[in-house]
Amino acid sequence: MSDIREKIKKESQLFAEALPKLLKTTLKGRWVVFRDGAVQGDYATESEAYKDAVRRFSLEGGFAIHEVKEQEPIFITAGAVYGVRIGC
Repeated sequence: MSDIREKIKKESQLFAEALPKLLKTTLKGRWVVFRDGAVQGDYATESEAYKDAVRRFSLEGGFAIHEVKEQEPIFITAGAVYGVRIGC
């Protein structure tokens, strides 16, 4: 995996860790640019966040864009995790 992908993955992980605290702030419901482990800006739309992040950090800037909202739980079966196919 490229360095930029690793950076974006890391920023997304850091965002997920920060999310519980962010949900208690005025950022709830906003789109944020997350870089260097912190919110670098907040926006009304994902498009605004993306345009400003590219302007500030370039496409190779290693940022993540997320909406500050409650995350839906993802249910994954053991078959999906281990690649088991049923009825094939």
